[in-house]
Amino acid sequence: WARDGRWIAISGQPANRGSYVATFLLDSASGRHQRVPTPWGNTHISGDGRTMVWLESDELWPAKEEGWPRHGTFRLNTQALEPGARRQATTLTVKDPLRTQLSDDGSRLAVFTLGNLEIYEIPPGRLLGATNAISSDAEWSKLFFAGPDVVRVAQSFYRDGQMRRIR
Repeated sequence: WARDGRWIAISGQPANRGSYVATFLLDSASGRHQRVPTPWGNTHISGDGRTMVWLESDELWPAKEEGWPRHGTFRLNTQALEPGARRQATTLTVKDPLRTQLSDDGSRLAVFTLGNLEIYEIPPGRLLGATNAISSDAEWSKLFFAGPDVVRVAQSFYRDGQMRRIR
C-alpha cells in the first residue's frame, strides 16, 4: 500500500483456482480497481506513493508447471498512481528473479537472482551496479534500500534445523 493509504495492491489465491494468484490495484478514494497481471502478487508501491511496479512473464503461457510461470524472463511494468494512469511495459527484463525491492522514490529496482544482486534505474532500465557475492542458499532473503545508493540484504540460514545467522 501507499503510505498515504490511497492506493492498495491486494493479492490472494481464489478458491478452486489451483495455484492462480489474483492481484488488484485499488484506489481507496474512488473505489475503482484494476487487475494487475503479475504471477505471484510480486508488486511494489514506492514509499512516496507515486509509482507501482511489477514483473510480468515474457514467456509463452501456459508454462510447463501448473499456474503462472515462476521461472524464465520477466519484464518490468510501471504505473503512476494517479487517476487514469495506465501501465507501461519497460524495456527492462530480468531472468529468474527471486526477490525484488523498489526504492522509496520509485527510481531504482533491486533484483536478487541466483547469487546475483543487480540495481537498475527506472524507467530506462540501465544497470547501475551488480555483485555476485550474495549467497543463494539462504532459507530466505530480504532486500531493502537503506538510502538512495545503498541496498542491504538480510538472509537467514538454517544449520542442523536451527537458524544460525542473519547477514
